[in-house]
Formats: sequence, structure tokens, C-alpha cells
Amino acid sequence: MLNTLNSKHQANASGSLDLVQRLAVALDKAHLDCGCRTQLDEALAIFEKHERLRDARACLANATTQREKIEVALVFLNDLDDLTATEADRSVYFDIALLFDSIAEMATEGAASMRALVAATEEGAIAYASAIAEAEAAQGSGQAKSKKRGAV
Repeated sequence: MLNTLNSKHQANASGSLDLVQRLAVALDKAHLDCGCRTQLDEALAIFEKHERLRDARACLANATTQREKIEVALVFLNDLDDLTATEADRSVYFDIALLFDSIAEMATEGAASMRALVAATEEGAIAYASAIAEAEAAQGSGQAKSKKRGAV
């Protein structure tokens, strides 16, 4: 049977985003009270956006790889046209069945990659917009406080 499982990119994708989220939580717990906090939050949001884009590219590349594998398997399935129901070597039927199984696995893997791509890009867009809005709100709040201090 063909080797069809190539899910390392999906595991790495969630691992890199988990790292970004754990780092953000650790920074929140550190209660940093400095002017650079807004810049740090923006940098993390941008880094997360880039990680999601990298993950999306990996998902697309994996889907393309699965399509290429399916194309190769389809070439071998052309042998089905030459078979009869009374083949002397019955193992050929089992081999064809394994090809169909492999194609099904490759298609499932390709579909999972495309779903992961959609999730990465949608969640990434939402998370990025939210992080930027929060950073801008925090920056606006910091400016309001400094204006109050200057008026006193």
C-alpha cells in the first residue's frame, strides 16, 4: 500500500500556534506595566498571523502532494481495464482493492488539509483583527491617561 499519511504539518501547525498562545498567557501573567506592552502585543499578533500563513501554505502543499499521489495511483488503476473475472492470479484483485484504499486515504488526507487551511486562515484573520483592535484600544487608553496627568 502507498504511504499516504503526511500529517506532520498539521501537528506542527497546532504546536507553533500553541506556543504563541502559551507565550501570550505567560506575558499576561507577568503583569508587564510598561509602554512596550502594546508593541509586544502587536508583535505577537503579527507573529501569529505569519505562523498561520505558514501553516496554511503547508496545508495547501500537502493537499497538492495528495493529489499528485492520487494521479499516480490512477495510472496503476488503468490495469483494471485489462482484467477479467477469471484471472489465474487472484492476488491482482487484492492489489486493486489496496489501490482503491490508498486513494481513499489520500483523498481523506487532502480534504483534511484543505479544511485545516480554511480554519487557519479564518481563525487567523479573526484573531489578528481582534489583537490589533485590543492593542489600539490599549494604546488609546494609555494616551488618555497621559493627557490627564499632564492636565494636573
